[in-house]
Amino acid sequence: MEALKMCRYKQHLESCFEPKLEGCTTNVVYLSTIATTEGTLRFMCAGDLEEYLSHDSCWSLPEVHNMTSECYLQYISNIQDILASPNLLSGPKQKVNDSFCSVVGRSRECMYDAIKQKCSEASANIVYRLMETVFWEMTSLFSCPYNKQVAAKGRKRVYQLY
Repeated sequence: MEALKMCRYKQHLESCFEPKLEGCTTNVVYLSTIATTEGTLRFMCAGDLEEYLSHDSCWSLPEVHNMTSECYLQYISNIQDILASPNLLSGPKQKVNDSFCSVVGRSRECMYDAIKQKCSEASANIVYRLMETVFWEMTSLFSCPYNKQVAAKGRKRVYQLY
C-alpha cells in the first residue's frame, strides 16, 4: 500500500515535530495541527489504515460524505467560536479546557452517529478509533475526561500546553 511507505520515516517525521513546537506551546491552533498530524501518522502506521480502508464502500457513499462533512464544519465553527471569545480564553483554564473537550467530544460523536446510521457499527468504531488516535494528543493537553481511559492503557502525551 502506497500510503504505508511513509511509515518508514515515522520516527524521522516525529523528530521534526518537536523542534517546531519550541516557543509555540501556548498557540492552540499550531499545537493542535502538529498533534493531529502526528496522531494521523500514528494511526496509519499502527496497522489501522488497512482496516479503515476495508470500509471504503461506506466512506464512498454520498450520504456519509455529506453527513461527516457537516460534522467537520460544525467542529471548525465551534473551535472558531472558542478562539474568537476573548472572555472565555482569558477566563479560568478549566473552563477553556472544558470548552475544547466538549467540541472534540461532540464532533467524535457526530461522526460516529452519522457513520453508524448509514453503514455499520464496525465502520463507526474504526472512525471513532481514528478520531481517538488523531485527537488524543490535543485532547490530553486539555485534560479531557475521556483521555484518562486511554492514558490508563499506557499512552503518554508528548506536548505541554501550559
